[in-house]
Amino acid sequence: MIKKIGAILLTTSVLLGLTACGGDGRYHDKENNFSIDIPEGWTATEGTEGTAMMASSPRDSEEDLFNENFNVTIEELPYEVSLEEYANTGNEMLEQALGAGFSRHDTGTETLNGVDAAWISYGFSVENLTLEVIAYMLVKGTTAYVLTFGAAPESIETYRPIFQETAHSFVIE
Repeated sequence: MIKKIGAILLTTSVLLGLTACGGDGRYHDKENNFSIDIPEGWTATEGTEGTAMMASSPRDSEEDLFNENFNVTIEELPYEVSLEEYANTGNEMLEQALGAGFSRHDTGTETLNGVDAAWISYGFSVENLTLEVIAYMLVKGTTAYVLTFGAAPESIETYRPIFQETAHSFVIE
């Protein structure tokens, strides 16, 4: 169960390079009991590569090689674990999985619409891909929600406020 945490964080980190299709507005996932705002102009799709949903920004220019994006993954846990245990285990596994290409910047906690969340900010490089990532982890009962936001290193500061606003729109319904 908890071993899956690292796999979720790693998978969602790698998936950040994919492009999604969809529309603007608020995304509602009745099956997984959550909703989240989709930034204006971004596209969203359900169930991309093991995620509950994914959304990506439009390209900034013809030369833009990366669509900034985020996804939400859900993990059904066989028993309740604390947010601290879930986050610590996930962060350790993420660091081990990404190895030398991983650089942890910061971690912390905050509340997203009444639910405690742990977050990690990190960078990683795999082959020719370098990304900056902010991941939020929430646990409610035996369900864990992981929101993973990614941007190219040169655009992370531009997108950080959008990522934070979007994370704060996340509601477990």
